[in-house]
Amino acid sequence: MTPSMSVPPVRQSENGAERILTIVQDLGPGGTQRSAENNAISYLNAGRASAVLARFKGGDRTQRIIDAGVPVFLPTTDLGETDPQLVQQIADWNPSVIQFHRHGHSEPSCGNLLRAIAEKLGHRVPTAELSHFGRCDRTDDRHLFDIHMQLSIACLKRYRNWARGLKPQPVSITVPHMIDTDRFYAATAEEANQFRGEHGIPQDAFVYVRVGQPIPSKWTAGVVHAFAEVAKKEPNSYLVLVGLPKNVRAAAESQDPDIRKRIIMIDFLNGDPALRACYTASDLFVHTATVGETFGLVLAESMACGTPCLTISTPTRDNSQGSVVGHKDAGIVLANETLLAQYMLMLANDPDQLGDLAKRARPRVLELFHQDTVIPDALFALDATVMHAGDPSALRNAIGNRPRLMPQESALRAPESMIGNHTLKDRIVAAAKETPLVYQAYTALKQRRSRHKS
Repeated sequence: MTPSMSVPPVRQSENGAERILTIVQDLGPGGTQRSAENNAISYLNAGRASAVLARFKGGDRTQRIIDAGVPVFLPTTDLGETDPQLVQQIADWNPSVIQFHRHGHSEPSCGNLLRAIAEKLGHRVPTAELSHFGRCDRTDDRHLFDIHMQLSIACLKRYRNWARGLKPQPVSITVPHMIDTDRFYAATAEEANQFRGEHGIPQDAFVYVRVGQPIPSKWTAGVVHAFAEVAKKEPNSYLVLVGLPKNVRAAAESQDPDIRKRIIMIDFLNGDPALRACYTASDLFVHTATVGETFGLVLAESMACGTPCLTISTPTRDNSQGSVVGHKDAGIVLANETLLAQYMLMLANDPDQLGDLAKRARPRVLELFHQDTVIPDALFALDATVMHAGDPSALRNAIGNRPRLMPQESALRAPESMIGNHTLKDRIVAAAKETPLVYQAYTALKQRRSRHKS
C-alpha cells in the first residue's frame, strides 16, 4: 500500500462540486495567482460556494478576493500551511472538491497538506490538479489527485507522454486560463494617445510592445536585436518593453543612440487601465521567451485589447504560445528568432494583414478563453471529479463527453502550424524530453541537486 493510499478513503457525492476550495501558493503577482483569483470568483458567481487557501502567504489579490465574497484562508504561524488551526478552518469550511494550482511535478508539501486535510475531515476530498507547468508527478502523491487539468493541448500532449506507464493511468484534460474580458478590452483612443504622449511616442509611429514579469527566463533579448534591425529601415518605429529583466535592459541600452531613444523601458504598469492603454497604444505584441509559455496570459490579454501577436515556437521547452495566438488567426507563429525582424517589418508594412489579425484577436479570446466557455468546462470537470473520484475509468468516460476537455488523439498528434522549420537539433531534443525515461532521469537529477543545495 502506498503512503498516499493510507489516507482515509475519498468521499464521492452525486451533488457534484458544491463547495470548491482553490489552493494556490500565494496571492501576489503572477499568472498562477491571477488564474486562482479569476477561477475562485467565477465559481462563486456561478452559484457554487468558493474559498481560497494561500499556502505560504497572502498578497495584493487577497482583499480583491475577499471583497468579491470569497473567504481566504492564510497561514498565520511559522508552522505554515499544515498548521493545525489552519487545517481546522479548512475542515470547518468542509470543501466538496479541491482545485490545487501547482507546478505539476513532485512537491512534497502539497501532499502533506492534502493528507492533513483528509485526516482532519476523516475522508479524502476529491482533488483536481490545475498544472501551471504541465509536469507529471510520478511519486505516490499522484494518488491524492483525481484529475489533472493542463492549460493547452501542448501541455496535455507532453503530460500524457511523461505519464506513460503509470498505473492507474492518470485522467488528464485541457482547461485553459480564463481571461477576464471585463478587465481587458480596448482602451479609448484618448487613453491610447495619452499613453503615447506620456512616453514620447509620436501618434503616427508604429509601436511594437512586449509585456512580462522581470524574470530572465521569460524573455530573450531577441526582441531588442530584431527591433534594432527593423528600426534601421523604419525610422518611425518604437519598441515598448514593460517589466523587462536586467539582461534585456542591458541589450536595449547598448544600442546606437538613434535606436536606443526609440526603445521605451517601463519597469511596471500599475493596474489594468494602464495595461489596457499600453496594449491599445501598440500595433503588435512581439513575444520571445527562453522557456516559452505553458499558456501566455500576456498574449491573451493583449489579444483581448485588440492587439495581435507575433511569437516564437519553443519545441524544447514549454510551447503553448502558438495555440493561444493561433497561427494566422490572431497572430503569427515563427519557428525561430532568426525570422523575427523579417516578420516584424513585414507586418508593419502590410496594414491589411495586420488589420485582419487585429480584427480576429478579441473574438478568439471570447471564443476560447472567456469565462462563459472556461468556467462551465471547469465546473463540468469538477462535478465529474466529485461524482467519480477514486474511479479513473468512470471519470475518464464522464469527461469524454466534452471534446474541449478531452481532445481526440489526432489533435494531439497534429503538427504545429507556423512559418519556418525547427532545427534538427530542436526536433531531437523535443522528442527526447517527451520520453518518460528521459523525463524521469531529468527530474531525479533536479531533485538530487535540490537536496544537495539544501
